[in-house]
Amino acid sequence: MSESSWFLKKNPWAATYFRHTPEGTVFMCPTPWIFGPSREYRLSDAQAAQLVTSVGRAYVRGLVIFCVGLLLVCLIAFSALPASPMAAWLAVTIICFLLLAACLAIVYRAAASVLAEQPWTVGEPYSLVGNLRKSIALLMMLPTAAFIAGFAGALISFARSAIPAYQALASGQLNIDVLGAAVELIVTCLFGMAIVAKLRVQNKSG
Repeated sequence: MSESSWFLKKNPWAATYFRHTPEGTVFMCPTPWIFGPSREYRLSDAQAAQLVTSVGRAYVRGLVIFCVGLLLVCLIAFSALPASPMAAWLAVTIICFLLLAACLAIVYRAAASVLAEQPWTVGEPYSLVGNLRKSIALLMMLPTAAFIAGFAGALISFARSAIPAYQALASGQLNIDVLGAAVELIVTCLFGMAIVAKLRVQNKSG
């Protein structure tokens, strides 16, 4: 079994975005604009394998760019803004979103190279729960050690920002402390749900 064939049958990301039919494989492409219906492409098995290979390589490139960029941003932010840790965390959070957007652009460009000439139909409408499941499936591609490190870092960050956020809410303010704590809580929950989902998959396969 080739690497791409294994990916199509065993990987949780593939199970989320690919659906097998008697005529071939249907790829459910999420909209890059987050809100809006997805697109469905009917592909042959060879085209699906080519798509998996192309997207897989792009995902690795994007992951390397994200990790290196995040490390550089943390070093710069916390050395340039040592007296204002909240400002440093806000800068890191904003850059994280920009890095994620760049990584998604790399993945979509790789997919477009395979799907450019393929006809498509409108798939399922936008669903917050469905997009959340797809986000968790993407996170599940990370190694377990990276999961634990990301979850621990997000949890520590949220714990540090929760107290000033609570104090701001108690005084009737909705400021940057509250916004930062909310973002960190969402990231922590995403990592936590992804860890639980991955452990369930590993237990079932074991």
